Amino acid sequence: MATRRQEQKAATRAKVLEAARIGFNTLGYERTTIRDIARMAEMSTGAVFASFSGKEALYRELYGHAPVTPEAGRALLLAARIAMNEPGPHAHQLSAAIAQVEEA
Repeated sequence: MATRRQEQKAATRAKVLEAARIGFNTLGYERTTIRDIARMAEMSTGAVFASFSGKEALYRELYGHAPVTPEAGRALLLAARIAMNEPGPHAHQLSAAIAQVEEA
């Protein structure tokens, strides 16, 4: 059974993650600051840092990988487009993934 303190920490963490998700999805990773995330979560920046070491840690927790720079994203899309033209079982999945990224 979780203690009250553990429950509070989990609730704070969830609130910070939701605020970060909203910030990253609306402003983008580069433009979202820890201060923005704290404001959206209605808490101090110290509370955010008590749960996460920084913006990259939040991004990794949400998306499961490091943030991708626009340049790296373009390179990945180019590589995926090239791979799509190769025969194989994953061409359809790559095509769908590229379409999703380009729509965003």
